[in-house]
Amino acid sequence: MVSRSNSLLLCLRTAVLAVCLLVLVAGCTAKRTLTQPPRSAIEQRLLAGSIERAAIGFEGPDFEDADVFVEVTGFTQDAFFAREAMASELQTRGAAIVSDPSKADYIVKVLVNAFGIDRSDRFFGVPQMSTFLLPVPEITLFNWIKQNGISRLSVSVVDRRTGRLVGRKQKLNGDTVFNRVTIFPVSFEASDFNEPP
Repeated sequence: MVSRSNSLLLCLRTAVLAVCLLVLVAGCTAKRTLTQPPRSAIEQRLLAGSIERAAIGFEGPDFEDADVFVEVTGFTQDAFFAREAMASELQTRGAAIVSDPSKADYIVKVLVNAFGIDRSDRFFGVPQMSTFLLPVPEITLFNWIKQNGISRLSVSVVDRRTGRLVGRKQKLNGDTVFNRVTIFPVSFEASDFNEPP
């Protein structure tokens, strides 16, 4: 028969062993970041994909052999990227992009209403903490990170010679999505980057 003091000693040894194992595991799972660019590759792909999808939805006049000036206005410093995406789409339709509006047949006005990423996180587990004895690593039982690339454009085409609107003003939308799901201890990723717009 095991005495009460022996069972207490066994419990104490088990607890010390568990704490030592936790410290070792914490050291093995420490995160290390080599570089921290302003935007990750995933964020860049989300933004680029959403603006390209919005531009592809544009329905304008026949731009074959037309000189076109693209004018972009937006809240973000990334509005230039919307200009290049729209110019690229117009070039695939036969337009020649000009830098001087006085030499254009058409002026394409692009208002960037939204261009960014929305992110939502759902986490269940133990968050990373610092205690007075030792740091406790994050222990993830379930985590779902969802990022949406969103582009909302308003586009109008003006005949430069007459100053009149050609067709109607269009609202263009482009969306991309990236999901990372972790169910202890496995992670899965899914995106629509490679799907055709």
